[in-house]
Amino acid sequence: MPDVEGLDELSSEYDEPSAELDQTSVRDLVDQSPELESLLSGLASTSDIVDEIDDATDPAEARSNEGVRLRGKLVVTLRCPGNLDEPRYDEAENGSMTLTLGVLRSSVRRGVVGEANACKLNGTIAGRSVPVEIDGPLLLDLGEDFPLSEGWNRERLLVSMPGRVSVDGYSFQGVTARITPERVEHLLRLENGGTLVVSITSDAVSVRDRERTWTCSRTGGPCAAP
Repeated sequence: MPDVEGLDELSSEYDEPSAELDQTSVRDLVDQSPELESLLSGLASTSDIVDEIDDATDPAEARSNEGVRLRGKLVVTLRCPGNLDEPRYDEAENGSMTLTLGVLRSSVRRGVVGEANACKLNGTIAGRSVPVEIDGPLLLDLGEDFPLSEGWNRERLLVSMPGRVSVDGYSFQGVTARITPERVEHLLRLENGGTLVVSITSDAVSVRDRERTWTCSRTGGPCAAP
């Protein structure tokens, strides 16, 4: 079975960030981190290719429907779509991503081990398409085990990428994200060891600390918290 040790602890860090900010420090953080928008765009794009997990498990599902109870692992290689508005699934040109899925009693286990090989994707910043490239190992938590016959519900995806992520001229190493249908969150580790959870919408930056969630306009001005 794939070894995804540490993702439970990472999930807890997203649930309970440890740092605490005031109105001035949270505004300073947002103003001094212009690369956060690029990073979150790149992290969001990973869910697009992981969505193909269902298609990749179809042959195993067919065997399960024949009455065979499957266990072991599935190794799936997904071709990446590239940086174009019109996807081009050419592995030589746009790279690939290999995912190893554990299977027990004909259910896919929630923990997935992956390896991106110069995987090129599309990201979006303020309505503008930007190039994203992922290279190196990654760990995924799909949120829960799911039967091969039912497919992945896509309610939550936790991603840890020890490798490299390049987005629109920025390069990042060792980043994580928690992705839901509503938002993309990034766990930000501060120099003092504290943690914050950051997400971005079309008009605001959200920063969640130990006590509250701050909302900051992307155009400046004081941040607010309930």
